[in-house]
Amino acid sequence: MNPVLAEIQSAASGAALEVLKELGSTIQYSHAGGAPVTLYAAPAEANTDQAAIMGVRTNQTTIVFNVPAQPNFPPLDTNNLPSVTPQDWIQPNGVGVQYTVKSIVADPVGASYAMTAVQRKAKQAS
Repeated sequence: MNPVLAEIQSAASGAALEVLKELGSTIQYSHAGGAPVTLYAAPAEANTDQAAIMGVRTNQTTIVFNVPAQPNFPPLDTNNLPSVTPQDWIQPNGVGVQYTVKSIVADPVGASYAMTAVQRKAKQAS
């Protein structure tokens, strides 16, 4: 990696990480069914969609978290890109809801990541 880019990445992720530590904004994150770890993260946006398909109502909430680079995050695949598996989940601390991780996308510098996760609920339409 370019040394100047590495320095910018380190400074940007370090500043974001310090702010989130001060705020105490954390999530529990599990990759590939492994033991959950605590990450500093900030919710960026949430969106809820509803649909009815073949007599089943679904309610899907999509939430995006901004996660600064930190030790052991993000997990990387063999191409050195953020890795997501079907077993990945997050749970914001203080909230009893788990979300399935769908994607992890780096910012252009690699200082932080947008982690998109969804929660689906389905029940028989009445």
